[in-house]
Amino acid sequence: MSTYILNDKDSPQLVEGALDSLVTGSGGTLLRLDGYDQGIKVVVRSDYEAKKDTHVAVISGGGSGHEPAYSGMVGDGLLTAAVCGDVFASPTANAVYNAICTVTGKAGCLVIVMNYMGDRLHFGMAVERAKQHGLDVKMIIVADDCGLDLLPSKRRGIAGTALVVKLACAKAAEGGSLPDVTEIATSVSSSVKTMGVAISNCNLPNTVTKNRIPSDCMELGLGIHGEPGKEILPLESTSVLTNRLVKRIVDYCDWSNTKSVILMVNNLGTITPTELTLIIGDTLKAAHTHGLTVVRHSGGTYVSSLDMHGFSISILPVCTDPYCYVQLLDQPTAARGWTPFTATGDYLNTAPIKIPPSRDILSMSGTEGADSVSVKAVIEACCQAVISNEAVFTDLDEKVGDGDCGATLKNGAERILRDLPTYPLSDSYRTALMLSTSMEESMGGTSGGLYAVAADAAACSLKSDPLSYSNAFVEAVAAISHYGGAGVGSCTMMDALIPAGTILKSGGSLSAAAEAAKNGAESTGLIVATHGRSSYIPDDKVIGVVDPGALACSVWLEAAANCSVQMKQ
Repeated sequence: MSTYILNDKDSPQLVEGALDSLVTGSGGTLLRLDGYDQGIKVVVRSDYEAKKDTHVAVISGGGSGHEPAYSGMVGDGLLTAAVCGDVFASPTANAVYNAICTVTGKAGCLVIVMNYMGDRLHFGMAVERAKQHGLDVKMIIVADDCGLDLLPSKRRGIAGTALVVKLACAKAAEGGSLPDVTEIATSVSSSVKTMGVAISNCNLPNTVTKNRIPSDCMELGLGIHGEPGKEILPLESTSVLTNRLVKRIVDYCDWSNTKSVILMVNNLGTITPTELTLIIGDTLKAAHTHGLTVVRHSGGTYVSSLDMHGFSISILPVCTDPYCYVQLLDQPTAARGWTPFTATGDYLNTAPIKIPPSRDILSMSGTEGADSVSVKAVIEACCQAVISNEAVFTDLDEKVGDGDCGATLKNGAERILRDLPTYPLSDSYRTALMLSTSMEESMGGTSGGLYAVAADAAACSLKSDPLSYSNAFVEAVAAISHYGGAGVGSCTMMDALIPAGTILKSGGSLSAAAEAAKNGAESTGLIVATHGRSSYIPDDKVIGVVDPGALACSVWLEAAANCSVQMKQ
């Protein structure tokens, strides 16, 4: 069966439940007509009674499954009512008639219908019945699909209908007469053109999932009920595909008066936000390539097709009087299903903001006074110790992690040794900054970030107290704990670093700190991990294995201590 998260996959109950939920979540702005037992599934604005004699009512609708069209487009600034059928089935004439009679007053009513036989028949029948009862009602039919080579009267109504609805409703909201509203709707309907594409067709909730479109292919011009399209072709990139669709639409539009357009990208169902963003950008570029000036654009879900993975592009040439279209489009609406349009601007020449200059460490004012020979020797000793123990760290990490600890630490050590000749070694502050840069740029994953932030924190300490390496170490350890979130007993590098920092903070020697780090590292083989690489591994796999990050810290600390002792001899 097709995969939907629903209460009931039976079409009538599904639609009724969705409409009830829409009304419940509207905050009192929507109501529905009674009569589910008669097939009446109608959502109306709660203020319809107060406006029916002063504002033209606008009604649209059709089969459900195209949400937010059109139940989600009922609200202030948009539809007065939406008449819903079962999934992909036209509503009954009785349902449409009751909607018209409920919301139509002295100002009259415009009914907007997509060009499908069932909708034309049932909505048309209802309009004629309403006229017999003295109501002033007009109906227009939208046929914007240019995906198939058909006569205009045979073309389907698809996503462009949403633009017809929006502009007609905006005209009604500002107090336009029924002839005025009808004129706008007719003008937009005759001008807007749409073409869609998908890589999978739609599936009804109560049917077995099927896809007639082969893998790595796309179908051009298919309908919003999954009707076959123009052709099936190998799948193209978004840039090539959007250019193909825009060219097709351009060939169908009337450009005798303008090259300015309103552009709408419509998600037919399951296009992801990332895909939609790419499609919008490439569609704007394609429009420019074909000589169009986009004055407004938007991308969102307007007229969907259940779970279809595809999109459509609608282009509406802007008439000579910009107020007719652009300002009507810009008028706000409270309808939850409408995605506002954006003033496009000079989108092709938008330059990225220049990033701030990178920190030029060597040109910074520093804190001279460090013993450059000793500093160089200690750094080299630490790096060589890490490199020579790469295999040990890797072996441990293959048991409790992803196996890259040894390579990551070795990369950092080798990069430091490569950069070391450029370090201002007599300046402990800038040397710490250089260490941070070397490690950040060469060590991937969490380890690189933790070592780099430690070096940055040490640099902050050394800037104010250049020769207090113990304080700098303590600050570095505190930074790792703060940003990484781990502490003693976490089965991480902190089990080695925190005991070492405690020794140094109390005035102990570097050798004593190294011994404390070694003991702390060994203890990680006896505890369950709460943070770090081992926390994702079953407990029984962790016990008995020393954490490679903690061991690495004890190794380079021991190397630093031994080097310091030798330098003093």
